[in-house]
Amino acid sequence: MEQGQNPASRNDEILGAVRERLSATQIVDVNEDTIQLVLFTLLGAYYAISGEDIKEILYPGKITPIPGTPPFLLGLVNIRGDVESVIDFNLLLSLPKEPDTPNKRILIAEKNDVKTGIMVGAVVDVVELLKSSIGAPIGTIDDSRRDLISGIATYRDKSVTILDLAKVFQKMEGL
Repeated sequence: MEQGQNPASRNDEILGAVRERLSATQIVDVNEDTIQLVLFTLLGAYYAISGEDIKEILYPGKITPIPGTPPFLLGLVNIRGDVESVIDFNLLLSLPKEPDTPNKRILIAEKNDVKTGIMVGAVVDVVELLKSSIGAPIGTIDDSRRDLISGIATYRDKSVTILDLAKVFQKMEGL
């Protein structure tokens, strides 16, 4: 407190600053629709898939390769007696292969009766976003990926590409 300033006026000053900050914060309509997203990285870029499509997040275990399959199909993994395929999202999306790191994870995803494991660089977070905060994909995205993207969002000042898992699985079946 400055010398000669009375404590009551200092309190009023602090309360005024608090009121100003509170009035500056965005008011969110609690009835607005939200979507849960699982955020992950591919080569450091942020991506997301709807949380309702992700059944489990696993550490990568032993993946048994399958001869004669497309390069993006890494092989099969045994999950408590269930055998699931594992795809490399980087290769499916025509990105360079992700380096091996301890942060790699397998997302067990299911959509339209298709279930598979998806290898990603790292799982960042599981978040709820307002649907109104999701924008349309930008026009500069190349055609091979644009139809797989359902929207763009922001997470901690980083751009997040939201993938449409149904369209990703359709592309996978067409290869």
